Amino acid sequence: MPIVAPVSVASPTAPLVAVVGGGPAGLLVAQRLAEAGCRVQVFEQKATVGRKFLVAGHGGFNLTNGEDPADFARRYGAAA
Repeated sequence: MPIVAPVSVASPTAPLVAVVGGGPAGLLVAQRLAEAGCRVQVFEQKATVGRKFLVAGHGGFNLTNGEDPADFARRYGAAA
């Protein structure tokens, strides 16, 4: 599982929370936890996070995130 080094600064006594999965839900949870002052570690099985979004609807389809990986990493506070 690739690990992305944390770059946000949280108190060393803040709770450390592991988020398993770097998809849309995992990234949102990680962001909210970090905003609440937690130290967060995201674990993702694939080489990158957030690349594929599965949109389920009347037939469903895949939507690929086309954002530049470096911009994506900066926005979510990850070390690229």
